[in-house]
Amino acid sequence: MPEKIEYALPEQIGNPDLFVGRKEEFDYLLGDWYMTLEGNFAQNQTILSRRKKGKTSLLQRLFNILWSAGAERKAGEVSVIPFYYSIRDEETSLGFFAKDFFTQLIGQYLSYKKRDKGLVSGKYDFKTLSRIIDDDELLELYETMKLNDAENNWKGMWRIAS
Repeated sequence: MPEKIEYALPEQIGNPDLFVGRKEEFDYLLGDWYMTLEGNFAQNQTILSRRKKGKTSLLQRLFNILWSAGAERKAGEVSVIPFYYSIRDEETSLGFFAKDFFTQLIGQYLSYKKRDKGLVSGKYDFKTLSRIIDDDELLELYETMKLNDAENNWKGMWRIAS
């Protein structure tokens, strides 16, 4: 657990001090599961409960804890970079979904690497994403996404995004 949590991802719960409880869940997610995740042995986890029971809040807080923990480590020590994506409840094409997913992933990755909370907010879209990319490999992926987008190759876009 980091000494101080930076709230890079705005939490839907509102005031972060309103988040209480969930000790058992965090003990597991930040203990056993995280250790296997760092060792690249973790399995998928499902968080299942009825509506309005705090699943989203738990995942948003977990993101913020892991994002904050990265600030306490030295460069090269980090093996887990958090990513949070919320799927909208609307009909969409695979192409739009792939671009949105890719945009959020790159923005959050760069936010973590640069320690810039502003990049998590997603105040950019796929077209303007290249402005924040300062890594040659990521820029190459972005350009390939653009080519696939121009060709309406949605499967190719999803392969890159995923």
